[in-house]
Amino acid sequence: MTSPELFNLIQSTNPCPKCVTASNLNSMTKAQWIANRAVGVPGSNKRYCKKKCHCLLIPEGTELPALGDDLLRGDKGTDIPKITDTFPLELRFEELSAQWRAKFGDMPGRFARMPLNLLIKALEKDLGIG
Repeated sequence: MTSPELFNLIQSTNPCPKCVTASNLNSMTKAQWIANRAVGVPGSNKRYCKKKCHCLLIPEGTELPALGDDLLRGDKGTDIPKITDTFPLELRFEELSAQWRAKFGDMPGRFARMPLNLLIKALEKDLGIG
């Protein structure tokens, strides 16, 4: 049995640039996707979104429902449940930094060099969230 040809199906209204590139490539076998140095498979470290990737590799010829951009991955106003939290870190940081400024004023310099995911955790802790 030969391996099926798979195409990259974007399942997000805000895909990363690597996912967009992958969706424009010709179908490949799973082994070819894994070996692809430019984009790899969905969820791999080769994609900017990494483990938060919403793309799927789908066998060529699969019939898919026409969802449209407004019906992807639990976006507002749909009845499709969320599979993962799609809230981008940048927006969460923006929200938390506004709360910080309202409560404490300027953010301290200790936050300046923190990776975004750790910074969000620190802000949530200091703000008493979670």
